[in-house]
Amino acid sequence: MKKLFLIPAYLVFSVTTLFAQTIIPPVQENSISPGIIISQVVTPHVAGCNSNTPAFGENLGAVSFLTDRTWVVGAQTWSDAVTAANCQKTTFESRNEDAELFNADCRYNPGHGDFFSWCAVVRFENELCPAPWRVPTLQDFIDLDIALGGNGNNRASPEYVEFINQNYFNPEVWGCTRGGFSNPEGRVQHLGSGSLYWSQTEFDATSAYFFSFTTNGAVRPRNNFHKAFGFVVRCVR
Repeated sequence: MKKLFLIPAYLVFSVTTLFAQTIIPPVQENSISPGIIISQVVTPHVAGCNSNTPAFGENLGAVSFLTDRTWVVGAQTWSDAVTAANCQKTTFESRNEDAELFNADCRYNPGHGDFFSWCAVVRFENELCPAPWRVPTLQDFIDLDIALGGNGNNRASPEYVEFINQNYFNPEVWGCTRGGFSNPEGRVQHLGSGSLYWSQTEFDATSAYFFSFTTNGAVRPRNNFHKAFGFVVRCVR
């Protein structure tokens, strides 16, 4: 039976202030309620993850990058953002916070790369980033930031706006889009003002590490947040 996250008030507050925090504390496991019956898929247990797959119990469908372009930064080569055909079966516009049909693992995000829960990232990592690509680790994001002239640590100040624009938002350097993120119900937030990317590195039973940067000067390669939220994936090799 499909299970949905009910987001408590304190978590909603944490998400709306996501870009104002230097390090987001781990979030406690949310309560869950029964939803519709879907086809059951046997899944290796991952702490904090359900057994759902994207698109109502199906697989990812055809997986590709947003474009074929790559970016070389130091010793790393980065892909564009990942998209999956079956993510298009669920759209934000037709959902609300009470919709029981929304699948919490995969969200269509046209033009920016689709949103995936961390649980979907680790379950489908070989499909999202087929060899020689791989889902980046926490250390990959730290190394990326250092290679671009940063210090590899979380920081937030108007003085970093130019650094972000010259590097992360620069199509010639790293070429990210301001795709924002989505909460477990699929609501898109901060579209146009920031980018968030999952790593494959777990923080604890309910949270994992991700990299974020915003138009107001926040650079955070060491952030962690709840695994149910939807962030973009870019591959590295």
